[in-house]
Amino acid sequence: MSKNNISFILHKPQLSENIGACARAIKNFDFKKLILVSPKPIFPNDKILATSVGAKNIIKQSKNYSSLEKAISKIDIVIATSARFRNKNIKHINLEDLKKINFKKKIGFLFGSEASGLSNDEISYANYTLQIPTNPDFKSLNLSHSLIIIAQYVASLIKLKNIDCLIATSARFRNKNIKHIKLEDLKKIDFKKKVGFLFGSEASGLTNHEISYANYTLQIPTNLNFKSLNLSHSLIIIAQYVSSIVKLKSSPFKKSKKVKSASKKEIQSMVNLCIKNLDQINFFKPKEKRPIMLENLRNIFYKMDLSDKETRILSSVFASLGKKRWLTKFGVSL
Repeated sequence: MSKNNISFILHKPQLSENIGACARAIKNFDFKKLILVSPKPIFPNDKILATSVGAKNIIKQSKNYSSLEKAISKIDIVIATSARFRNKNIKHINLEDLKKINFKKKIGFLFGSEASGLSNDEISYANYTLQIPTNPDFKSLNLSHSLIIIAQYVASLIKLKNIDCLIATSARFRNKNIKHIKLEDLKKIDFKKKVGFLFGSEASGLTNHEISYANYTLQIPTNLNFKSLNLSHSLIIIAQYVSSIVKLKSSPFKKSKKVKSASKKEIQSMVNLCIKNLDQINFFKPKEKRPIMLENLRNIFYKMDLSDKETRILSSVFASLGKKRWLTKFGVSL
């Protein structure tokens, strides 16, 4: 995972101070890429540079586009931030779900303007919408605050040390400023990172000094009156539990219950309509490649997880294209 793959996109930002503060936040967590789309202030300007403090290099190497479509043209996954739920056929995620994102791809976090956020049209360019948990009665975050929360969280996911997450085992509670977890909490650990389990000596376990190197301490539930486990027994219990977690498939993102997935029959009907129109313009050339081209076409549509509404829209598009060609062929004006 590389921080160079991550861009922060400000769509129509209104205030110079916020642009500068966002650049500063990006540099705070060692990210490099700031993208702007149609900023209201002249960019760059003295106020932006002043509020960016020591992040002038982020401002100078940032890119400014006239349209959102151009801004995201080289990005693989767009994650749009939104303070409110949008009833769209789009996957809604929270900060924890970012652990499931493949940061080897080019990722863009999209932020709306301070005045109105992102419109439904702008969100339609995204793969996911991300909502930061806040007070339900006062959800709207300052632009730079939203960005820095996400930047900090993503930075915590991308570590460059050999061991990203160290979990120390301990039979007794340590009153330290360290998070104590149970076996079931291991399900929350991102095993795409390099994770190390630390075991102490048979005689005395781990000292407080040794535990201070860990991210978490893990206690295996045992007899309260006889807590000390054999070293190999501790290891095998954890190894078996982690193995069972790693083998589990990642849980799918949930769509809104109001969004109904298209049935295979509906998708097939739409695909057949598409194929019929393509046949009419002799799209499948050479003919011997037609079967594999059809297979690839169907794979595209079936992998899209379309809703029934989207399927109807696409069917209407394909039908309209066919009708337009028929009318043109017979000289009927529209």
